[in-house]
Amino acid sequence: MIITSKVTKYGFKFTNVLFSDPFDVQSCDQSQIISYNNFDKSTHTKLVNKTIIIRLDNDISTIFAGFNKTTRNEINKSKKTIGLSYETTTNNYNEFYELYREFELNKKRLNYLPSIKDLSHDSVVFIARLEKKPISAIHCYIQDKIIRINIICSSRLTSNQEIKKHISLSTRRLIYEICKYGIDNKLEFLDLGEITQDQDSPVYPITIFKMSFGGEIVDSIHYYKIYNPLLKLLACITNKKYF
Repeated sequence: MIITSKVTKYGFKFTNVLFSDPFDVQSCDQSQIISYNNFDKSTHTKLVNKTIIIRLDNDISTIFAGFNKTTRNEINKSKKTIGLSYETTTNNYNEFYELYREFELNKKRLNYLPSIKDLSHDSVVFIARLEKKPISAIHCYIQDKIIRINIICSSRLTSNQEIKKHISLSTRRLIYEICKYGIDNKLEFLDLGEITQDQDSPVYPITIFKMSFGGEIVDSIHYYKIYNPLLKLLACITNKKYF
């Protein structure tokens, strides 16, 4: 079990938990638990989403062969690009966090930015650099032989087309590096994160990106429970099951 964040919104405390079956979370107004197991829990509101996983019980060449042709070509180009380098870290998140903060600032989402402390436990960060400067990064949580992508960020909002091209190459390469890391550390599978099957959704291009790595689509189950009576009343008034 990993408590990924404790967020206060509208004066209420929301706790998010990863890699756990549903249970009663202490000291919060609402909990969200993400599990791969589908239980019939009358005590929790259940939402079934979809996620893509890549099983890591093969060598890297076999997994690489499962990527689509465009992605394989991009990764091969990244290996030949002078100035691109890659780093894996479990203890120095400062450069990643600054890149992430700027990414969220450009998207005007700083209100929901988790702290670097929240992101620094049970996790690993993969960073791509162009001439030693970070241009893209992926933050992952690890537990119980599972590695799950949590954050993908970059300096993509730059107007420099050459840098955009390098970011595209390096972000795909980072997925490849995560697979290698998982194999080397005897992990069972990589969870690329949840997808949408709504082609009109503004985040559908992210789904297309994730699907380019092959893998299989499985259920990702969210269990919500409201504990605070006032928040329960607000949910009833607004006709919501959770927030």
